[in-house]
Order: sequence, then C-alpha cells, then structure tokens
Amino acid sequence: MQFYHPTSILRLRVSLFVRMGLPLLALTCLAGCNNQYSMELAVPIYKDYEVRIPDLFTPGSPIPDKYSKMDVPVCSIPTEETMWAMVREKLGALGDYVAQSYTIDKLELLESRMTATVGSFEALTFVKLGFKPVPLDGVEQPLLELGVASSDGGLGTDIVLTPPIPVDLVPIMQATGVGSGAECPLVAAEVHGAVPQSPVAADVTVRVRATVTAKGVFPSFAAWVLQLFL
Repeated sequence: MQFYHPTSILRLRVSLFVRMGLPLLALTCLAGCNNQYSMELAVPIYKDYEVRIPDLFTPGSPIPDKYSKMDVPVCSIPTEETMWAMVREKLGALGDYVAQSYTIDKLELLESRMTATVGSFEALTFVKLGFKPVPLDGVEQPLLELGVASSDGGLGTDIVLTPPIPVDLVPIMQATGVGSGAECPLVAAEVHGAVPQSPVAADVTVRVRATVTAKGVFPSFAAWVLQLFL
C-alpha cells in the first residue's frame, strides 16, 4: 500500500483547484454577466456621389458668402438591420450566431472620409459639416458636429473629418425610423474656396466603433476570443 505525505496531498489539491476551479469560476462569471466588446467597421455610404454645382457659379470663381452654407438632405441613413449585416460580415461564419446573442448598444462615428473619384477638392480651402437629426415629436434636435477640414493650398483628393466627440448613430437611426413621414436628416455644410473647374464625384465612407453586449456564457467567451482578432 502506498502512502502520500500530507504536503503532497495538499499540493495535489491545490493543483486540481487551479486546473478545475479557475475555469469554472470564469465560466460562472461569464454566465452571469452581460459583457460588452467593441469593434471598428468601415461603412460605405455613397459610391461616386456627384457634387452638384449650380450653373450660376462660374468655375474658378470664389464661392459667394451667401452660398457658402447649405443644408443637404440625407435620406440613406443605414438602418440597424444594415449595420447588423455588416457586423455579421465582419465576423464571418459566426455572424448569424452573434446576431442572435448580441445587441448593439452604441455605434459611434469616429471619422468621415470623402475620396474624389472624379476631379478633386483642390479648389476648396475649408469644409465644415454638421448633422441635423429629424425632429422628434416635433422638437428640433441638437446639431451634431462631424468635423472640420481646412488648407490654404486646397483639400486635395481626400477630405477627412473627425467629430470633436464621437457621435452615437444608434439613436439617430432609431429616430429616423420613427420620423415624421418624408422628412430626412440634414447635413449642414459650410464650404469656402473657389468653384471647381470640372465636375467632382466622391466615395463617402465612415469609420464607426460598434459596442456590442454578449449575453450568456458562450457568446461572451466567443466575443472575448473574437476581440483578439478584430
């Protein structure tokens, strides 16, 4: 008959606890928690968007001050379903499983990028954009700043705008979905410089950070693993 020294037995018990107890403790914590994780996505908004210039403007002439500010309707705000489709595409084969087990809590706009595909923005020296959500129950919503770009030598082929504070798009999408009929959100634009010499078209892409909540042990664990690769 083989006998073990009490110290050996204690070491064995500690080893078993480390091997079994800690993973069980981690799983118990995950099962009882709603765990939040985030991922960044590049979202295409427009392809070859044509910048329309009224005929009354002479190419190469300075943009008159009274026409330097305008509100442009934007009726193609991505829906929550569209954003989920992009999240699923980002996550690949696990996307459908994720969509059943996660919720999007925030969708923060980090950056807007306009890349000229026809012509350029060389004639422009200043661009400032803001977002006006649709009125909610008849009440005007605060203007959301989208960013400013300026250069005395012209803005080149790319305009990148960064909001001073990330803009959460989830309430905007929800408010747009229950808005009053044909109303669309507006982009308040302020532009200075000269009228471009030739037509201008651009691809518009936004970079967003999606914050999702994983509910339950396996989605939480999967989200933790996925974050290592996103």
